[in-house]
Amino acid sequence: MQTIIKVSSSNLKNQFERQAYAYGVSPAVSTLLGEYIIQLIKSNSMETQNKVNWHKQLTTQVNSLAEQFELDEVQSSTLRDFATTLSKDQYSKGSKRGAAWAFEQAKQKVAPVAA
Repeated sequence: MQTIIKVSSSNLKNQFERQAYAYGVSPAVSTLLGEYIIQLIKSNSMETQNKVNWHKQLTTQVNSLAEQFELDEVQSSTLRDFATTLSKDQYSKGSKRGAAWAFEQAKQKVAPVAA
């Protein structure tokens, strides 16, 4: 079970910087780490928000289709599950192919070292 605690980003940054400084990290590095943590949290938050918006949009469109075709609740649920599962599967496959392509491109860019 997740516990959600609301903390201002500036308060979190200050606490993180103080803790890093207490462990002997220089003030400049502590400040950079604090800023990095806040950026990381904000980017993860935006990614989560985009995922939720994508799922909501898909669900809304499937519900609209279900109403248009006058499907009952069981049929609507089946259609919604099918669309969600298929979309996640296609995303996963595309993501894996994209990663494989990127690794292949990286390998091609690295020139072999002559022995």
